[in-house]
Amino acid sequence: MMPENPSSPKIENYMVQQLISKTAKSMNFNYRSKVAKRKVNNWAIRQDKVWARLRKEYSVDRFKQARRAYWQGNQFQQRYFIEQMEKVYDGR
Repeated sequence: MMPENPSSPKIENYMVQQLISKTAKSMNFNYRSKVAKRKVNNWAIRQDKVWARLRKEYSVDRFKQARRAYWQGNQFQQRYFIEQMEKVYDGR
């Protein structure tokens, strides 16, 4: 076994993994564009996320009906709907 070099600090494995993960994310175009979009309009991202999940679960007709009802509601009703769906899916 080699003696430790007292002049260099020991680097923990989790720190190396964290650095690799952060670097990989920042180099990914999709990740960077999502982060930039979220900074500009967080509400749109939240809506997109909920509707993407509903699109997977609902039939085409049910999805269209839900979207139509959503856009007929006022701003407060729309926000309430999105927040309730986030609670269902994310537990926010």
